[in-house]
Amino acid sequence: MKKFFVKLLILSMAATLSVTACGASSDAEGEGVSQQKEFQLPEEEPNTSAMVDAIILQAKADAETATDEDLQAAFTFIKDTYPDFFTDNEVMEKVMYYGSLLEYAYRDTEETTMAELGMDAVQTVKYVYRGAETVEDEATKLNLEQVNESLTALSE
Repeated sequence: MKKFFVKLLILSMAATLSVTACGASSDAEGEGVSQQKEFQLPEEEPNTSAMVDAIILQAKADAETATDEDLQAAFTFIKDTYPDFFTDNEVMEKVMYYGSLLEYAYRDTEETTMAELGMDAVQTVKYVYRGAETVEDEATKLNLEQVNESLTALSE
């Protein structure tokens, strides 16, 4: 539990520094840089179904007000992190959050590939995160392939 609170403190400090840095910067034309949604870790025990559910629910709620910049950041994180989704809990939690953000933001739009990318990213990680599957399991490999197919389709 102590490890969880240390992790939460570090994420909070990083978020504070990120927001401070974003608020202080501007582009070449003098306009302020918009602030992106920062992933805040829910207060649940890591590697549990409760944590997975909390991350997904938070992303679903955030999707209602997500900006284009928020969605681009989510896409970029998934694209840049693929296929190394299983590095540690922090990466897996972000993949689940950003994947869910994309899924719910694009669910009822014409951007079905983006919604599928988000859904597949979550499916790839959530079972490994909870310890129900391993990175070597066939289902995990198939989900990773589906993520790759969506990324390829989106880059065309």
